[in-house]
Amino acid sequence: IPFLGLPKPAPVLSVSLDETSLLRLSWPAQSPNVVLEATASLTTPAWVPVPETQKQIDASIVVHLNTSGIRFFRLRQQ
Repeated sequence: IPFLGLPKPAPVLSVSLDETSLLRLSWPAQSPNVVLEATASLTTPAWVPVPETQKQIDASIVVHLNTSGIRFFRLRQQ
């Protein structure tokens, strides 16, 4: 029985290294209106959209990034 009025749970952001040592970020493709954002600091965060191309692979949205530098990531509902 669905509960009306309750918010949907936030999509889970998965992180791994692919076979070429690129950072692989992914989340469920059925999560509409979600933006991947990054910041270099959590002390004074300045969240900006990640510009790298997003691809749908099976049931996930996937972004590959190089691993240089320190970045923190989040998914934000629009």
